Amino acid sequence: MSKKSIQKVYALTPMQEGMLYHAMLDPHSSSYFTQLELGIHGAFDLEIFEKSVNELIRSYDILLYGICASAAAKTASGRVSGTQNKGAL
Repeated sequence: MSKKSIQKVYALTPMQEGMLYHAMLDPHSSSYFTQLELGIHGAFDLEIFEKSVNELIRSYDILLYGICASAAAKTASGRVSGTQNKGAL
């Protein structure tokens, strides 16, 4: 990732820093692993669902942020340019 591709950078919150610390301390831990599974009953329109999720991403770009961490630098979160909504699901 080049510096030119980074659009915004934010410092992590104290909670995020703590979670990252523990994740780096034990990379195989599932302490902060979150997974959601939903059961859908009845008709489901995948196209409408995808459009809805992409609209959320367009409205709240924080959903596209990632965390870049290294032992030598202060950790931050940011959005990389070129990140597209398409295929976000």
